[in-house]
Amino acid sequence: MMIDFANTPGDLWTWTTNVSDGKSVDASDRSSATAFWNDQVNAWNQWNQNHPSNPVSAESNTAEGPCVFTMTGGTGGNIHPYSDALAIKAYNSGSPYHGSPYIQFSNGAWSINNTNIYAFDYVYRVCATSP
Repeated sequence: MMIDFANTPGDLWTWTTNVSDGKSVDASDRSSATAFWNDQVNAWNQWNQNHPSNPVSAESNTAEGPCVFTMTGGTGGNIHPYSDALAIKAYNSGSPYHGSPYIQFSNGAWSINNTNIYAFDYVYRVCATSP
């Protein structure tokens, strides 16, 4: 697993420790991404309540390779909530807030930034990779 700033020699030299700690990092990123996504949806809903004459539409679906990210997610297959894209980018970037998150609602507009700190689309690379 890609674990930046490994805290133990086991993360570097014992694959089972590395995988276990990597799964913990992933779980933390997913939790943070879900909370961040919920905050973005709440900000969007609040904006629309405060601006009833000029509401902002829901963000369109975004395809990253075979993955499709949506406002509400899906029930399987390749349809995922935007929180999954946030978590994937966070795993590569260290947090959903490093640089800029995958998707964000600010000042009455949705924005997607699918590039990571190395200027490539990590979310696409993950989604387009076959196991």
